[in-house]
Amino acid sequence: MKNHLVAGKDLNPEETIRRIQQTLILEDFSPEIVSENNIGGLFSVLIADKHSERFMANGKGISRELALASAYGEFMERFMTRFFFYDLWLTKDGPVPWVYDKNEIWTSKPESLLKNLKKFYPMSILQSKSCYDINQSPSEEPFCFLPFHTRHGEQLFLPVSYWRELYTSNGLAYGNNIYEARVQALCEIIERHVKYRVIRKGLSLPSVSPEKLKNPEIFYRAQSLLSDVGLQCKLLDASLGMNYPVMAFLIYTPDQQEAFLSFGAHPDQEIAIERTIAEAFQGRNPREDTQDFLNIVSDDTKLTGLPENLESHFINSTGILHTNIFKPPSSLSSTFCSFHGTSEKEWDHLCDIVEKTGFTILTRDIFWNGHSACQIIIPGFSEVYPYQDLIEKDFQGYCVTRNEVISLLERYPRDAERLVELLDSEYFRPDQDLGEALGVLFSPDALWFNHTVEEVIESH
Repeated sequence: MKNHLVAGKDLNPEETIRRIQQTLILEDFSPEIVSENNIGGLFSVLIADKHSERFMANGKGISRELALASAYGEFMERFMTRFFFYDLWLTKDGPVPWVYDKNEIWTSKPESLLKNLKKFYPMSILQSKSCYDINQSPSEEPFCFLPFHTRHGEQLFLPVSYWRELYTSNGLAYGNNIYEARVQALCEIIERHVKYRVIRKGLSLPSVSPEKLKNPEIFYRAQSLLSDVGLQCKLLDASLGMNYPVMAFLIYTPDQQEAFLSFGAHPDQEIAIERTIAEAFQGRNPREDTQDFLNIVSDDTKLTGLPENLESHFINSTGILHTNIFKPPSSLSSTFCSFHGTSEKEWDHLCDIVEKTGFTILTRDIFWNGHSACQIIIPGFSEVYPYQDLIEKDFQGYCVTRNEVISLLERYPRDAERLVELLDSEYFRPDQDLGEALGVLFSPDALWFNHTVEEVIESH
């Protein structure tokens, strides 16, 4: 296998893959390739543990090795940060040494920890009911907080429920060292912040001529692929006049009635371009599924700004785009300006960009068995879901209901009427997998394995 020296990474992808594979074997994980695509030299890979497809990760890149390294890196970030497990009832069968982080804090009186977050969050979510956890500590304390640090060393603790309900996977990253992980996480946060802003407000972005690029090959390769199926494309500068290191790639029909918009971020513009074009083709093949690849275009900002539209763009980049994306902007004070340096210097550069806009970067670093990962949260900047979603949740009521449902399932078929009543409550969606709804991993031979809530209700 040929070794690749990659800009923006401190190890070549082959070495990264080897290190991760060796470590995951020791943890009884065996990721396998579920699917992979090579569309004109633009690669995407989906890997999943052979024992459970719940544990899966995506990767993309301009070579197969880069796509695999990307996928394995995502797998590791989700394992090390506990994202793979954060919506499970991990203390169901008794206490564990720690649930989410070795330095987590469990308490029955969260008020003092919440008080320290007043400068970051509205009072409407700084309530004990909003940080009730779905797990419990050995002493049955129901509120769990994770340790974060500001760039200047101040320590703060955030409720796990905020992560679960507001941020999900946004801001998680793995790296060959901690600064590489931080840069990756912060790039993804900035990328998604810009993406939301462009889509929500229906912004126009300036186009970038490929002739001005040092290496326009990847653009011309993508352009040729799309031209073969009657589609057009262009590169857009998404720095928004604020030096955000973000590029966008617009794919559209000649009549501009349907389009697709992807984003990519990195301090080096060439890498940002590679990422946004690779993102556009991740799991998509315009030669085979053109209609599914594109989204409708509207001139109504009320539609593009809907929370559900933004959520669709976060999950898989489907959703409505505004017609302004085809118009040149009236004015922008600056354009993308590449920055080159070590991972540590890139981190400082990105922090300066975000902090100049008045936001505070909170970082949780994770070191384990020679590996580095991190979680970054930027209050008011990196949320995926609105605060209202957190306000409306009744975590304590969910836990009480969940516990009773599992108790009834274990005693099945007694009191089937009560079971149906509970499953039909506000705490569960009919289309949810039952195990997912309850935060329990049923074994493949279990009676309730691979059944939705609705199917269990109908069976009674």
